[in-house]
Amino acid sequence: MYDQQQSSPVSDLTWSPEEQNQQLYPSNFLLDADLNSLRGEAYDNILHGMRSIHQLTREMNLMVTEQGGLLDRIDYNMEQVSSVTRAAVGRISKAHDKQELGKRKLIVFGLVLLIVILAAINIMKRT
Repeated sequence: MYDQQQSSPVSDLTWSPEEQNQQLYPSNFLLDADLNSLRGEAYDNILHGMRSIHQLTREMNLMVTEQGGLLDRIDYNMEQVSSVTRAAVGRISKAHDKQELGKRKLIVFGLVLLIVILAAINIMKRT
């Protein structure tokens, strides 16, 4: 009844379920291809996002390193300002003391000069 060249119903049973499904429903094959391309696009988007995050992380690391250097320099400058300010306060204190001493010396010198002038006037009046 069946020719040897024609396919037998038994040979149809040897197909895998995917092949049978694709023959019966070719649109499923297209859906699988579409899903695979969508998955590929999703993976590409995820990969692109991960690379972007990696680049941002590297840039942040560089910025933090640079800012750390800036903070170290600011800290060093603040220490220098503090020590120089302490030294300046000491110098100003010494200068203030010398100025007060100079005022006292000036007052004493003025009083001595006044006494000498009054004594000279007194001597001139007597003579």
